[in-house]
Amino acid sequence: MKKVQFFVYMAFGLVMAFIFYDYFRTFSEPGMSFLTVLLALVTLAFWSMVIVISLWWSVIAIPSIKDNYPVLTQKLPKFFNNYLLPIILVFLLLIAGQANVYMMNVQGKNLGFTKEEQFSKAKEKGIFDRDKWIEFRSKEEEEQKLADEQAAAAALEQKNRSYIESKINSLDKSSGKYLVAENIYKQYGVWVDDYIAVQKKSCSHEFNRLLAANAASEQAIEYWNQTSDALTQSGTSPFAGGRSPTTDPEIQRTKNDIDSARSQLEKCGVAHLKEIDHRVTVQIDN
Repeated sequence: MKKVQFFVYMAFGLVMAFIFYDYFRTFSEPGMSFLTVLLALVTLAFWSMVIVISLWWSVIAIPSIKDNYPVLTQKLPKFFNNYLLPIILVFLLLIAGQANVYMMNVQGKNLGFTKEEQFSKAKEKGIFDRDKWIEFRSKEEEEQKLADEQAAAAALEQKNRSYIESKINSLDKSSGKYLVAENIYKQYGVWVDDYIAVQKKSCSHEFNRLLAANAASEQAIEYWNQTSDALTQSGTSPFAGGRSPTTDPEIQRTKNDIDSARSQLEKCGVAHLKEIDHRVTVQIDN
């Protein structure tokens, strides 16, 4: 018990001594007046009592000190024991703390701070000018808002990434849709079905144009095949005279129409990507 008494009260006394020493900076701070100096001295007075009592109670716990210097323990009040002494110290600290609060309130008012809590936080940051504190708080709030937005964006990004990748992974990897879905995801960061849906909704003109171009191409190919069958039945080669699907004017025209319509639809779809809820940031390779 004596060892505990020594170490606990010695450590507490030394910590309080450091706080006591550090507190002297208060006297050179802006906003100090006669009243604030008086309240600061009251705070120091009660802290000094706490320090003296703590260190004294720690020292008398050493048996050799108690035996060699009995005067240190003579005529001790009955309430000086390990049960009541902590209560006394807490009481003294509460008085010192209240005096310090009053001192800070007066100091804050002297500097133009309208709220007690406002000056307390400003003083912790080493700011004693109200305008500078308002500027600091505004910047701090902006940084916090930006950090919150970035955190929310990162969480949404991860959620959308999981959604799209789970959709792609559910497809058969040997299917054409898997390859298209993977390509759309790498290019635009969206799920292929969502991309097609937004094209149908916001790019209906371009989408219908592509459908019409595909239909015209199918008709041109069907007509070429029918003509080829007729030539074959008549004993003429369908490729006579350099005739070929790759050189047929109508097939080439419809192919160009498809390429043009697809390009316009692609541009329109990209322009409306923000309408898709589930999308992620695309990493562009240099």
